[in-house]
Amino acid sequence: MDTQVNTIRRLNRYDFANFYPLFETLVKSEIPEIIKQHKFFLEGDFSRERVYSSLDYPQIAIFGYFQNGENDKEGNLLGFIWGNNGYAGLGFVSWLMVDKNFRNNGIGKTLLIYYEDYIKKEGGHVIELYCFEAMKDYYLKNKYEIIGMRPKGYFGLKQYILDKILVTK
Repeated sequence: MDTQVNTIRRLNRYDFANFYPLFETLVKSEIPEIIKQHKFFLEGDFSRERVYSSLDYPQIAIFGYFQNGENDKEGNLLGFIWGNNGYAGLGFVSWLMVDKNFRNNGIGKTLLIYYEDYIKKEGGHVIELYCFEAMKDYYLKNKYEIIGMRPKGYFGLKQYILDKILVTK
């Protein structure tokens, strides 16, 4: 009988073949207005080459959520969180994305908690992130607080700035 084992681990270059297609698909489907107006997004800042090399940057922390069967060594990448290692106590989330077929199963929340714990272990005390309107309520449910709003943030879109305090003294 094949049992499912879910794991979260830091991604590396070996994972690129599974990671980038998921990233590209989700970006195109979740924020198509950016891709339509700003072709450089996947051809420049987040091109295959740049993302591949970013997996070696010690400052970047990308964790994947894998579903592995008993006999499946590589696993099926269902989602990821892309942040930094924390700087001066601040962890910053750039991306939190889950395959559409596996949403509403707690994967995003599990990744978010994993990253929060990671930043705490790195000595961090707060997580910050930016999000568009569609994701604002998700982060509010996960105890993030709106600390600001840009009416015309990245790509001219309304953008929220959220924080979550991890450690209180």
